[in-house]
Amino acid sequence: MVGHSLGGALAAIATASFGASGVKIAATYTYGEPRNGNTAYGNYLLGFVGVNNYYRVTHNNDGVPSIPPSAIGYYHHGNEFWQKAA
Repeated sequence: MVGHSLGGALAAIATASFGASGVKIAATYTYGEPRNGNTAYGNYLLGFVGVNNYYRVTHNNDGVPSIPPSAIGYYHHGNEFWQKAA
């Protein structure tokens, strides 16, 4: 699965959906993915692809990954890889 911005959130949801349907997911790559669930959702999602096969790339100048706020229960899942240069 792969997606950018809102598509990154959709790729995460698709990973959980396809995984729950028995489809094996080799890896998921997201770029600028917003937060899209709580910690229980993140653990559920990573159960299908594994933390070592979930790649969440974030640019240091992108605001989308900071929404919705963690103060209301949304958290990122998987490992984050930072793109620091333009």
